[in-house]
Amino acid sequence: MLRLLSKVAGFYESSLNLNLELRRFKVDNILFCGMGVSGVVGDIVKEYLYKELKIPVIVNKNDDIPEFVNNKTLAFVITYSGKTKETLKCFRKLKNKRAKIILITSNKNLKWKNRIWVPSKMPSRVMLYFGLFPVLNVLAKLKLIKDKRNEMKKAVKALRLFKDEKKAERVAKGLFKRVPVIYSDFGYRSVGYYWKTQLNELSKVYALQNFFPEVEHNEIEVTDVEDFEVINIKESKVDLGVMLYHMLVADYTAYYLALLNNVDPLKTPVIDRIKKR
Repeated sequence: MLRLLSKVAGFYESSLNLNLELRRFKVDNILFCGMGVSGVVGDIVKEYLYKELKIPVIVNKNDDIPEFVNNKTLAFVITYSGKTKETLKCFRKLKNKRAKIILITSNKNLKWKNRIWVPSKMPSRVMLYFGLFPVLNVLAKLKLIKDKRNEMKKAVKALRLFKDEKKAERVAKGLFKRVPVIYSDFGYRSVGYYWKTQLNELSKVYALQNFFPEVEHNEIEVTDVEDFEVINIKESKVDLGVMLYHMLVADYTAYYLALLNNVDPLKTPVIDRIKKR
């Protein structure tokens, strides 16, 4: 997995050229359909564009779609394998509702006019690295946001300068045999959630996640903290490069914690069994 993580900046950079020719059309709302890391793509987009997008955004991690969906809904259907049952159910329902669908997948047997191919024969987690920038490009082409290529290039540069692998290893040691609790500012709640999911999936541990100021209305009262280890993502100004950098730290931390737990970070036997149901 270390080899995979060393290529993350390159994956993001190559995804800058994954594009789609589109005519501009009317969009009243945006819907993301995806499970696991495919759903995280929607989480990051929604958070990053929180103060820019002027229409509602829903991240749908389910096998159903909201009733408001219609022919003015821009729907991103994201599934690396092209076989995720919940996402495919949403795909069929979106077609029936005549939504404007953008399909992002590595499965070339999954047919749709407006589709973005990502590289195949890789772990499904690469959907984040290959799926995020194309979504931002589509939104810019539709004039829903400003062009983000400069921000994306700066983010790639920040990832190429990544130098916190040793820090991630130290953090992992602090998390060993303890329950991670991830806190962040409101603007980085999806980054905190990503930390949680990577610790769950790669390290096979439970993890808790919350954000400020919500923490001050509930968890602030908790006093029994002996078995917990807190990770604070101390950022407030939302910046794409900073978000992706913290997420790469999460990847490395989860990897090193997996080694300490003597588990394979890329094997997900329980998830695989559920997918076969």
